[in-house]
Amino acid sequence: MQGLLATGFILLVLVILGRAIWAILTRGFLKPSWRRFAIRGVAGASLIGAWNVIASWTGLGHIGFNILTLAVTGVLGVPGLLSLVTIRYGLS
Repeated sequence: MQGLLATGFILLVLVILGRAIWAILTRGFLKPSWRRFAIRGVAGASLIGAWNVIASWTGLGHIGFNILTLAVTGVLGVPGLLSLVTIRYGLS
């Protein structure tokens, strides 16, 4: 039962994160370049924060973090990757 609840929760969070990524992509590219950089950096930081909560609840840990690294780099580019590396290795 707990596995089913965890799977449902993960799917719900992935849908929410997908909508957040879509909003970043559609709205973030319409701003001037410095704002786009800031939006991507904050978005990367928020995705990492959300992922840390999910990983702590489900125990996915490093495997999921590697997948998230690829997703953040692909969607948010270098600013998202910089915030990812800063949060993962700078604050922990």
